[in-house]
Amino acid sequence: MSRVSFYGLAALVLVFLAADAWAMSAPSPCDTPQAHGPQVDASAVFSVELAPYGHVCFVARKVPVPVYAEADYLQFELLRGPQAPAVKLPWPERYLWNGACRIRAVSFPLLDKGPQRSILILGRCNTAGDELDQALIYRGSPQGFKLDTPLSVDATGFDTIAKAEAWVRERIRQQPSGRA
Repeated sequence: MSRVSFYGLAALVLVFLAADAWAMSAPSPCDTPQAHGPQVDASAVFSVELAPYGHVCFVARKVPVPVYAEADYLQFELLRGPQAPAVKLPWPERYLWNGACRIRAVSFPLLDKGPQRSILILGRCNTAGDELDQALIYRGSPQGFKLDTPLSVDATGFDTIAKAEAWVRERIRQQPSGRA
């Protein structure tokens, strides 16, 4: 190996190491005070790379709703850092999801054409004394996330995130426009 190619290779390795060290030292949105506290479900706080927002922290926060005193809502948020406002996902209808639901799994699949991922949340809900598996499907677009209530209602009963995701993909694929 010539001296020039050796030094070029060494410089390239140093650039990659420096970039990797910078990425590791960059603060996570999950390291902010908004990602912690008594109202935050600590089991549902994690980092994810999510276009178009970049590196975000997914958080489930209990929010009291005075009209429905029996149970709080879970507000799902994407924290982008201490200076950026949180992206709050739309609340589902109370019959679909309430504060008595526990998050079992979350995935960020590519459901539609384009780079925007969707958010699929699988929960176990206590409804009238019965335990029920319930999925929430937030369809991603360049404008943000929209709760697909009809698809979420139809996805009731799947006991794993993989089953729910496969079913949703198949439903979308069957639609002529690719939208359910």
